[in-house]
Amino acid sequence: MGMGASCGYWKEKVSDRNKKKYNIEETNDHTEENIELNNVKNVKKIYQEAMEIVNKKRLKVLDMSYVKMRKNVQEKYHKVIVPYQFSEKQLLELHQLMNIVEAIEPWQKIENDDGQIYYYNGNTHESVWEVPDEFNSNNSENNSSSPKIASLSIANHNFKDKMPNTIGKFCTIQPSKIFNLVELDLSKNKLGEKTMSTISNCLIISSTTSSSTATILCQLEKLKLSDNSIGDKGLSILANKLKETKNALPSSLKSLYLDRNGLSNISIIKFAEAFSTSSKIFSSLTILSLSGNRLISNDGVISIVNNNLLHILSELFLSGTKVSDDGAIAIAKGLIHDKCSLVTLSISGANVGDKGGFEIAENLPLYKLRGFDLQGNSFSKEVRDKILANGKRNKSCYVVVQDDRGKAKVSKR
Repeated sequence: MGMGASCGYWKEKVSDRNKKKYNIEETNDHTEENIELNNVKNVKKIYQEAMEIVNKKRLKVLDMSYVKMRKNVQEKYHKVIVPYQFSEKQLLELHQLMNIVEAIEPWQKIENDDGQIYYYNGNTHESVWEVPDEFNSNNSENNSSSPKIASLSIANHNFKDKMPNTIGKFCTIQPSKIFNLVELDLSKNKLGEKTMSTISNCLIISSTTSSSTATILCQLEKLKLSDNSIGDKGLSILANKLKETKNALPSSLKSLYLDRNGLSNISIIKFAEAFSTSSKIFSSLTILSLSGNRLISNDGVISIVNNNLLHILSELFLSGTKVSDDGAIAIAKGLIHDKCSLVTLSISGANVGDKGGFEIAENLPLYKLRGFDLQGNSFSKEVRDKILANGKRNKSCYVVVQDDRGKAKVSKR
């Protein structure tokens, strides 16, 4: 497993390159041209065009995110693409389009109260007792057609915290002939604690609730909530829900991205404690990204270690936090534990100095990690050389630091 795929540093760099390539801006532009384009392209048209791209390229990703791209032409910026930005009404329409059974499977096999089987066509409202020829042909076409769409992105729409229940609907879209959504990207929407409360209710469901009422279960395995406004109150809601829900059903969630959400030690400590005591609920969660939360420091990281999250997670991203020597020392000791399951760790761009760096270097040959990103920390040349030297003794791990010129130095196998 190469470092390009394993550390948060490269993920962030790829994102930066894309922003430079397309000159993506996050601000809204309410020019006449934009308004006219939005009025012409309704949600159904946008959805159909996106589906055409999916089918043509056999993609598994339906991208309905809002992106503004500009191109430099003769030293002036001219609009190339100014796509849609959804209101709550449009978002509800998108959800309805994604749940139209008739458009997915015209003929449906139905059993009535007497146990009799008949076939119903949702388009023509026709009912027949015998198996229609189109029923088998449609099924065979669906089985051999393009792969099911597994990922949906509705990022960068600036929803704020005004439509939590509507956004929650996208957490519980059930499998169909076209969709099997296991990944949802809600990044850059300024979502807050109200939306986080709704999402928490979708992720954590009591087994007694599901047996007594018709409950739609969340199928998500990957949830991206980066660059929102969830804050400590929002994450504390999830932590409290974890701790308070008794006999909850196991969640299918494997990856949770909470980068740049204004989180601090307060909510991280609550989440780590709740996650540890209720680990059976999130037993599948192996990737946790907290990068860019500048208020997370040593106390939060020490809580993560003390609550044995390093025994549960396989990837942890703490880039751009305020972790310093004490936090690095706690991590160094946690990584040599027999039960540590972590294979990827990034604490790049933090405040770790020589004291923490030396402790990490001392134990590097014992780590089970495959990728360890330490760039952007304040190491002296002596400690940096020791990290690289001991990193080479670990045959399975790539360790990355920076030299005085800012150039990446990788311990080679």
